[in-house]
Amino acid sequence: MKGLINFLGIILVVFSCTTSRKESLITHVTILDKVDFAKLEMDTTYLRDQLMHGRFYPLKIDLVNNSDSTMYYWTNSCSWQSNWILDHKSITWVVECPKNVPVIVKLMPHVTQSHFGIVEFTDSTILDSDGIKLGFVLLRKNEVHDDIDFTRILHGKIETKTDIYWSNSIIPGQKN
Repeated sequence: MKGLINFLGIILVVFSCTTSRKESLITHVTILDKVDFAKLEMDTTYLRDQLMHGRFYPLKIDLVNNSDSTMYYWTNSCSWQSNWILDHKSITWVVECPKNVPVIVKLMPHVTQSHFGIVEFTDSTILDSDGIKLGFVLLRKNEVHDDIDFTRILHGKIETKTDIYWSNSIIPGQKN
């Protein structure tokens, strides 16, 4: 009987220590109906005419700190898109940045940071696909020791597919 109680005690301890894994970062992408030039984080003076031609899609991109801790990560001051990769080669970011330097961003617990951007589909066959995803490449504050290392470390993570948080799947031309 004493052995059974000890066994049940051990089982109770083991199962009480296991928890389900909660993703610390969540990414969500929405295709918008139209371009809101005021929300874009770039100079659109020269882009407005270009955006009327081609396959351009305005996006709202959310990065959610789903943890109980403040998160610090590296990105670029203007082209925040550098941390976001696309899962299809026929999609490119529309970026217009006159000045750009690596910076550290602070994201508080359970806070959503939203960006508005534009992607161009250079191949119309992608419109027939099952959907596309965006991946956020996380560069933690302690991983980049000097501004000059930012690009090298970012590309290294992209090549090795490390610390990439993929978004929901979006289908061009459909609401999500």
